[in-house]
Amino acid sequence: MTRRLAVLIALLCACLLVSCGKKEWPEPVRSEDSFTFKTVRAERKAGCLVVEVRVLGAVDNLAALTLQLMEVGEGEGKGCPGCPFQPTRAEEFTPGHPNLIRIGSAFRFTACDLNPDGVYVWRVMGRNQFTNLGEVNSERFSSWPR
Repeated sequence: MTRRLAVLIALLCACLLVSCGKKEWPEPVRSEDSFTFKTVRAERKAGCLVVEVRVLGAVDNLAALTLQLMEVGEGEGKGCPGCPFQPTRAEEFTPGHPNLIRIGSAFRFTACDLNPDGVYVWRVMGRNQFTNLGEVNSERFSSWPR
């Protein structure tokens, strides 16, 4: 009986020692877990900007899309045509947002309450659920009134 008990204790100690050690969350792999924008386009509809973004890569890791806008013109809070891009307004669209529609790897969202006569410079920023992979920014676009 004592020999069995000794073997059982030795096995228990071995199991405890094997299970001890440094535990870490898996690190994301950039080539597998990142995404880019394939196309970005938009259409002005009255006081709204309807944006469609097609995503390449790990589309399911997209945590949020943010539309960054800068109205161009004279006056307070407006940028100038040659000025560096400094968004004066940003709208974030996360999965489940009422103005965000996903169709496969494409996303469509609408931002309203824009000046219907205003000119806007804008871009889309994508946030990955793995924050250490950074953000993805589209190029800057201009939107003119119809």
